[in-house]
Amino acid sequence: MTSNSGKLGLSVLLSLMLTAAVAGPKNSQPDVTIETVQVTATRDQLREAIVTFVSNVTRRDGENVARWRSPICPSVSGATPEQGEFIRTRILEIAASVRAPVGRNKKCQPNLLVILTEQPAPLWASWRTRSPGMFYEQSQAQIARALETPRPVSAWLNAMMINADGTRGGEFNRLVDSHIKASVSEDISSVILMVDTTATGGATFGQLADYIAMVGLARIDLDADFGDAGSILRVFAKNAQGAPKRLTNWDHAFLKALYQPDRPLLRPRTDIMVTMREELAP
Repeated sequence: MTSNSGKLGLSVLLSLMLTAAVAGPKNSQPDVTIETVQVTATRDQLREAIVTFVSNVTRRDGENVARWRSPICPSVSGATPEQGEFIRTRILEIAASVRAPVGRNKKCQPNLLVILTEQPAPLWASWRTRSPGMFYEQSQAQIARALETPRPVSAWLNAMMINADGTRGGEFNRLVDSHIKASVSEDISSVILMVDTTATGGATFGQLADYIAMVGLARIDLDADFGDAGSILRVFAKNAQGAPKRLTNWDHAFLKALYQPDRPLLRPRTDIMVTMREELAP
């Protein structure tokens, strides 16, 4: 779910949880362990599956597909120091490997918050009361769907529309699109991921960390049908049997396409599909 305000109220949020140490990645593009998924399908079937996957997971994005442009600075609370560092490091490694911007300053302001708790509902309720700006312009139905639907990992994403000239955008002051490039982009400003530790089932901690990274780097429709796609997103899906043990080449291709530099096309979703097909089904 998205809030166009981009106001997270971090001072309030951080007062409700333990502060985790934040450090940059060891290098800009580390070698990331991913699982290679072998898909037994024809080239045309694989290409169709890619189109379906991208359409489903990004269906809440509209014309734009949101991504980070400011440096990502994750913070993890509710876990042991070792577990928190594992999740934080994994997010940064995956982000750097797909050329997403990462915070290199050890004192960077956390903007991707991961909270592990046995009681997510009271925390969400407290934030809705004490930091209403986080849910600016969203209907109660949208908020309820995002935060009150029971799931192992719930997410709230704030994003802003930015004009091509760098000013704040929107439907009322957007520039005129050219034939090849949109006049506005949607930039993620902050993400909160709440992990219900009583509902993660048989998922390993490694699967959880990679799932968190995937959901934290892109606006994923958690209610989407992931089908038989070779994606870590299937870990908590209804058809979770046989889900990958870690981030897959399929997931990596999606994130690489999302964060390819200076995307020139007017329709980002189509561009992601084309780029994934070129890598997975040339």
